[in-house]
Amino acid sequence: MSAPVLHRLEVLGHFWRPTENLKAQGVESLKDVAPLYECRPPWWGRWTYFVSLIPQDESPSGKGTSADDTSQVMGHYELRPLWQRGSFAIGQLVLGLSIAVLLMGGRSRIVHKMYILPPAAPAKPTASLRSEELATRADARRLVVRSPYHFDTQGRVFPLRDVTLSMGKNDTDMSLQAKNIRGEFWLGLQSATVEGKKLSLRDAKERLFTIWYGEKRAKRAMLDMTCVSGPVLGAGSGKQ
Repeated sequence: MSAPVLHRLEVLGHFWRPTENLKAQGVESLKDVAPLYECRPPWWGRWTYFVSLIPQDESPSGKGTSADDTSQVMGHYELRPLWQRGSFAIGQLVLGLSIAVLLMGGRSRIVHKMYILPPAAPAKPTASLRSEELATRADARRLVVRSPYHFDTQGRVFPLRDVTLSMGKNDTDMSLQAKNIRGEFWLGLQSATVEGKKLSLRDAKERLFTIWYGEKRAKRAMLDMTCVSGPVLGAGSGKQ
């Protein structure tokens, strides 16, 4: 098996594991907590199990064939050898399982809901640290990420300082990168609400950046985004 395929399976494995209960991760309940971010998953994320379990018709052209038609056709075809039929059946099975694994793995990368919780215990600052490092260490807020396959009592809990929020590959999404986890979580913004409000793409990004990194870094990130998408860089000048 090639290295790219092994790498893809390894990444999917991080997202496609039995999910721990929220209580086991120190979160009693999210019943009274308003989500920071909420977005309806794409159709394939909502119907993954249904799509994966759709039975495949082995002979679509054979529907409605009468007994008389069968008797007329029998003389024109010969049954393939067993090894050919077996190879074809195994190939179909492997293909179906591969598609199911990719769909379920991709489904677990989608962020359906996201919550910010206060620290589990008060942070203990260290005087020897610089101000920026001190602020990072002191931020002991927790992030709860829920994918479409999570139930109400499930989710993944991370220290917020261990999760990097960044621009996505498209203008309509963002991504989360958690420490010690390969692969990214995907946040769609087109149909999402942030703090219960439907915002423009730019306002949604700026608000999330502000919650993550503070107002100054959020404005800097939005300025960088404007510069990268503007005509200056497109004309050939590089970002310093």
